[in-house]
Amino acid sequence: MSNFLEKLGRNRDTADVSREIEQLHRFLHVDLAHHIRKEEDVLFPAVQEACTDLAGAVEEMLDEHRRIETQRDGILAALQRLEGDHDLVHGAIADARAALPSGGTAPLDLETLRLQIERLSWLLQGHFTGEEDEIFLPAEEILTPEELASLTETMALIEASAPTGTTG
Repeated sequence: MSNFLEKLGRNRDTADVSREIEQLHRFLHVDLAHHIRKEEDVLFPAVQEACTDLAGAVEEMLDEHRRIETQRDGILAALQRLEGDHDLVHGAIADARAALPSGGTAPLDLETLRLQIERLSWLLQGHFTGEEDEIFLPAEEILTPEELASLTETMALIEASAPTGTTG
């Protein structure tokens, strides 16, 4: 996410910006959707069944997933607005290109998108740290190697599947 923000600020080429936006769109629609689905459909139920003491941590992660999805949906809406009128997108990119060297600010839609991406990046950083400490490390202790292998196989199937578009 932070790489995207850096590239969005540096890129002055319309094709480069378009590629970066496509990669962001894939991350939001596919990678993030798979991440949430693997945890909610596979890992969290197994962890809760193996150790009820982790129910609070799992609930916290589920709440964070909802906040992340809300932020993701805002970014996708901003992207859709940007893509809605191709000429306006190119105009906004041209305006951003003209503004960046002189230290000016990006047009409102691009600035809104940048702020939303930044917020999502912060949410994800905190979320991944919490998952690591509160879910993944305890899971390695309480689940058997066979259970972990089974979870890994199920998660690989999710990873290989087409995105669902939304999670929940």
